[in-house]
Amino acid sequence: LLFVNIRGYGALGNLESIPVFLLQMALVFAPFLLLSNPLLALGGYLAAFVICLLLTVLIGDALTMTGAQVSGLFLVAHLVALPFNLGFEPISKSLALALNHTTLYQLLILWGTHFLLGALFTLYVIRKRMTARPEEIPEAAGARGAFSRFLLGIPTADLLAVGLFICAFGLILAPELMYVKDIYSGDYKRANTMFKFTYQAFVLFSIVVGYAIARLPARRGDNKVDNRWSVVSVFMVLLLIIPSFYPFVAIPQWLGKWTLDNYKGLDGLVAYAEKKSARVEGDTPLTTDLANDYNAVLWLNENVDGLPTILEAHGTSYTDYCRISAYTGLPTVIGWQTHEWLWRTSKKTPNAYQDVVVPRQSDVRRMYTWNDENDATDEAASREAILDLYRRYAVEYVIVGDIERQRFPEINETTLKALGEEVFSSGTLYIIRVDLGEG
Repeated sequence: LLFVNIRGYGALGNLESIPVFLLQMALVFAPFLLLSNPLLALGGYLAAFVICLLLTVLIGDALTMTGAQVSGLFLVAHLVALPFNLGFEPISKSLALALNHTTLYQLLILWGTHFLLGALFTLYVIRKRMTARPEEIPEAAGARGAFSRFLLGIPTADLLAVGLFICAFGLILAPELMYVKDIYSGDYKRANTMFKFTYQAFVLFSIVVGYAIARLPARRGDNKVDNRWSVVSVFMVLLLIIPSFYPFVAIPQWLGKWTLDNYKGLDGLVAYAEKKSARVEGDTPLTTDLANDYNAVLWLNENVDGLPTILEAHGTSYTDYCRISAYTGLPTVIGWQTHEWLWRTSKKTPNAYQDVVVPRQSDVRRMYTWNDENDATDEAASREAILDLYRRYAVEYVIVGDIERQRFPEINETTLKALGEEVFSSGTLYIIRVDLGEG
């Protein structure tokens, strides 16, 4: 936006417009940092947009117009996202300065090739513009400043690519300076910010690299700059060999030897039927076949309509816990522990682990291990109390498999089967449809 506005206004701005632009950016950040309610935040962005627009009346140039446009983009973005935000509590609305930083050699390993390719293209654009004769760029004659005159002589597509390169570099640099605070601590404080920012950087870098290789001259011609840079496009293609080596290292780590015999197809669930699972946390995990769980997923996907809640074993992230809900899309009472802790943490529930995660985990354990003889002397009252727990979470189906037995060694399958009808079984796994009664 800034580049486009400079081309339109013929100048970047002046010393008076810099504090106005900084004020505009502060107005944009204020609703994000201060207002949690999505409707109030939307009103804050609307107010920021109106004020930023009025400020351009006082001082109107490329810089302040860019500030007004940025505030408008934030307003539109939050307006479009409003239906989602009305039911979502952000995990964080605060920033912090980064205390840990990525070492230079790690940055070079991750981004060295991308940065070098983009930098080479940027140098080519600058060099070609510096050697252009005034009669070749008549549109630059009316510019009011040296910088705007320089930009006006650059083709629009080249300018866009350079702008994307600068943005990508900024997204790499930003997590080295600050991060969005969430539940993680220590060396992992920046993890989510780093992931979100650098993911976008990778996309932008890739666009720039693809354009740059096609844009640079591949053969000699009349232009001296093009003649000197024609070999660079070949060099850039050769540089791509470095990141292209990654799949040859990564794929065998996941799939083993890269042969047609190991090809599993595009359906990831098929491979799950042959998967061995470390179901027990500890030094000596038990491994087992998950074919029964695979069959249960197929049955639920084919026979259950709507989104009834299922009950299954909870556990740590990146394990086979919560596997049924993951492969069916059906909601469960509590998912992966760390993810639930992260996404339930907000200004309303700053201590989500103790206030949200632990109570639900306790309720799931009680639903699996309930025993009327232990819970109360009155069997009917005990049964009604546990059914109230099922009603609270609207549980309609209970999964009982080897993973649940390992997670809850004291599981009471007799009382579980008494809750309703067994509607599916495969080997040691079965599913119960709970009869909640009228409640």
